[in-house]
Amino acid sequence: MDEVLSVLKRARERLAKSGAWTRGAYSRDANGCAGLARFELSAVCWCAIGAARAEVFAHDASERIVSEYAVTGALSDTLHARGYQGPLYCFNDEQASVEPILALYDETIARLESEQKP
Repeated sequence: MDEVLSVLKRARERLAKSGAWTRGAYSRDANGCAGLARFELSAVCWCAIGAARAEVFAHDASERIVSEYAVTGALSDTLHARGYQGPLYCFNDEQASVEPILALYDETIARLESEQKP
């Protein structure tokens, strides 16, 4: 679980930068073109899923210690606990700003940290 938390925290930091969030694509480059690969190296902004995947894929395959699905699944679990029944990408794309996405990350991080305490 430490690995999932670490990825979530780094992805949240990525999204918190000015202009770093997008909708309708996992990522976009400086020209606004959607990235084809979930770990697009030229990306300057990401959706909630894209930021998490970018952090997972920031390492070579032999160094990856967590699955992208474990990370995005933790975010989805938080959404579903709130009563939101749609997929994570829909939640991202329904938002008008990054604030609800950051709040989702914060809530997920807090939940996972509380689950680790004895």
